[in-house]
Amino acid sequence: MSMLPTTTHHAPLPVLRAAVFATVGTVLGVSAHHLIAEGPAPWRQSAWAVAMLFAIGLAGARRPRTLGAVAATSAAARPHDHPLH
Repeated sequence: MSMLPTTTHHAPLPVLRAAVFATVGTVLGVSAHHLIAEGPAPWRQSAWAVAMLFAIGLAGARRPRTLGAVAATSAAARPHDHPLH
């Protein structure tokens, strides 16, 4: 009897997915900051944002997610009404 390959639920290339998530998220945030504050974005905080989003994205890309988990995480991570600086 031959063994058939099995599929896994692991995300393909989780590091690449996390990097894209971090980059796009930070670019959108910096762009919004620039439009609202009418000045340059703080680059040190932007670098920290990329690092944090990469870590979160890498953790999330390694396991399957349910719609409820995505909605709950998005609601918990929503921005508040105070400025960043």
